[in-house]
Amino acid sequence: KGVGIKDVTISKAGGGFTGASKFLVQYNNKKYFLKVADQKHHPVDSLLIESEASIYKFLSDLQLCGTFFPLSEGLIKGDSLTVLILENISASWGGPWSKKNIELLDSAIERLHNTPLKTENRTRIEEIARDVRQIIGDKPKDDSEEARQKKRDLFWETWSRPLGGFVNSNNEVYFEADVDMARRILELAERNVEVTKKLTMQDMNHTNIGFLNNKVIFVDPVYVKLGDPEFDRTVAGVNILLQLNNRVSTELSEFILYKFFRSKEILAKLVAYYTFSSHKKLDKSQKDWQKFHQDCAVVALRIFKDL
Repeated sequence: KGVGIKDVTISKAGGGFTGASKFLVQYNNKKYFLKVADQKHHPVDSLLIESEASIYKFLSDLQLCGTFFPLSEGLIKGDSLTVLILENISASWGGPWSKKNIELLDSAIERLHNTPLKTENRTRIEEIARDVRQIIGDKPKDDSEEARQKKRDLFWETWSRPLGGFVNSNNEVYFEADVDMARRILELAERNVEVTKKLTMQDMNHTNIGFLNNKVIFVDPVYVKLGDPEFDRTVAGVNILLQLNNRVSTELSEFILYKFFRSKEILAKLVAYYTFSSHKKLDKSQKDWQKFHQDCAVVALRIFKDL
């Protein structure tokens, strides 16, 4: 607003699986990261960007922006575009996964989860999480036996007895597993463990984790909610091992297992999610998203099998 285009340098940034576009903008010797969605062609992404702006405001009130999250410069909603403006952080995103960086992540996750929350903070984050679920079309949690049986049926569709393993959307086996392993996964995934709910990211994918000057930065807190802290750790652990691609020493592997795979029930729930995401029919535009989830499924299944 009121800025001549000649005074601004703009470049497109990649990453992510949504319809939102990302840009790096430099103005007055300062760099910004913009997340942009067209309200007509990508209405869900536009609404999610609005929600993310609210989340950054919430995180800023908790004094977490500028420490664990980028500073937000606010939201611009025009006639056709919705734009979230964040400070650009020149971090190393998604690694490298050295022992030092993994220890930094372990400490950062612990500190994030232990953020002090007042009653009004808990109420607000639950409101935001509920709004996000409505935007993406998630139904309210249903613990009825009918709903549980439907989930069981969907899980068993991802495993093929004749082929002897978990299959993708093309009915190709990507991980061999017998029926006993599949049953153990389902049994543990259905088990409810009482926990103290804490502030969680719910999306600790490697691209959302950055390292800069011995600090950890988190981005894309769209799905932040009060939840089981072990969920964040397990997602992070799967992503770390996925990025390391078996290039890991025994000592480092044991450290990752000890710090990030502390709940086999959560691991089982993630396996169920990853296998379902790998199996369901999607259009070609979601090919990369599905391939990523299948790769995560392989890692999670290997860990489950070995634990």
